[in-house]
Amino acid sequence: MKNLIIADTGFWVALLSKGDRFHGRAVEVLNQIESPLICTWPVMTETSYFLQSRIGQKQACEFLEAYNDNLYGSFEK
Repeated sequence: MKNLIIADTGFWVALLSKGDRFHGRAVEVLNQIESPLICTWPVMTETSYFLQSRIGQKQACEFLEAYNDNLYGSFEK
């Protein structure tokens, strides 16, 4: 089994916000990793809220659509 990488809100916000000072680094990391990304439900909720309220609904929808497209998974016990 491959190692899983747990991504937190800061990573998702940087990835989806071109104006974020860590955007370039987040894109670079995403392109370099080979292990699957996962996220917890609380982080998904926090990220969705943060994106929608501070950046835009489009980015929040992109984040949730990426989950539906299996680009990252959710951590479940």
